[in-house]
Amino acid sequence: TAVAQQSSPSQQAETSRMLVNDLPEACRAAGASMTPDMQSMRAQGQKQMQSMSVMVAKMGQTQRALSEAMMKMEPAMMQGTMAQDPDLGWACSMIPHHQGALDMSRAVLSRGKEPEIKKMAEKTIRVQEKDIAELKEWIEKKSPGGAKM
Repeated sequence: TAVAQQSSPSQQAETSRMLVNDLPEACRAAGASMTPDMQSMRAQGQKQMQSMSVMVAKMGQTQRALSEAMMKMEPAMMQGTMAQDPDLGWACSMIPHHQGALDMSRAVLSRGKEPEIKKMAEKTIRVQEKDIAELKEWIEKKSPGGAKM
């Protein structure tokens, strides 16, 4: 897409923040309990993403769309892993993971050539959208008002 072709490192960082901000409150709150080591690991990951954005800018349109989907999901997945509760951490991490699958599936639907792959991408979209809704519902049910588990 035109947006993918023009994304700068700062735009990609903003997109990553947007995905983190789209997580349920209980998932966003999980980051508040990060130890200094976790914070350092997160900062290193952000630096890697910035350096990768330079490489992504040189890629073809499809490679760029697939890579940007992965770059977008990584910070949000990391946010989910910060939850003390393993069930909440898994659920919070799976939301951006599934969103990445949606973004990548949409990229292949718009640029792919193989009917079989397009059929798989369509199935992925149907399944992953349902899974995201179920995960969000579970998180809301288990942590009313965004309270930590």
